[in-house]
Amino acid sequence: MDDRPKRVAILGHRGFIGRSLLSHLAGAGHQVEGASSSECNLLVPDEVQRIFDKTPDGLHVVFCNVITPNMNDHLETTAQRIQIVRNFVISL
Repeated sequence: MDDRPKRVAILGHRGFIGRSLLSHLAGAGHQVEGASSSECNLLVPDEVQRIFDKTPDGLHVVFCNVITPNMNDHLETTAQRIQIVRNFVISL
């Protein structure tokens, strides 16, 4: 197993899962960066593709997005989350 520190970019680093993951990986000595929706609109397929086009070898990209039924969540928000997942998978 390779124990060297990794370079990791976390998309969704401000959410519950992403925030915890960023903290954990940084605490383990990995070089971690977060990307938020203000830096990249994951609803736009071309912007998602650009993430992968400019990702150098050796950089691990982690996508944190949760689709949950929530009484305060609107159908439009859920549809947007599904579109983000779709754009991400297509760009792989």
